[in-house]
Amino acid sequence: MNDEAPGHPSRPLSDPGEGARLDALGERLRSARAEISPKPAQIHSHSGVDAVFRLVGGFVSPILIGVAGGWAVDHYFGLSPIAILLGTFVGLGLGFYVLVGQAAAGSVRTAPTENSVGPAPADEDDGGDD
Repeated sequence: MNDEAPGHPSRPLSDPGEGARLDALGERLRSARAEISPKPAQIHSHSGVDAVFRLVGGFVSPILIGVAGGWAVDHYFGLSPIAILLGTFVGLGLGFYVLVGQAAAGSVRTAPTENSVGPAPADEDDGGDD
């Protein structure tokens, strides 16, 4: 029988049954970690809803900031509708910029669902006439 603790070759066992208890404890830890760790289906359980909210939020936020900034400038300087219109158009421009940037970066991709269809398989045709 091995007189050294598992995982610690330089430390002798103080109790002969300690190695078996440590092995059982290690197995219980592994099974508990396996139960707690998220499964791949649990990570992306909302399919496309979260991506839509990210897109809408990224588009609407700059518009609201532009309108609020334009209103503040109008209110402070007394420019009637000029700054709020400029803020609205600048916000729209930034909103579209963010929207296109998110779509191009792929940050709105969703996890594949059970019924999703993957890419078509490549034809193994050699290009000859049939």
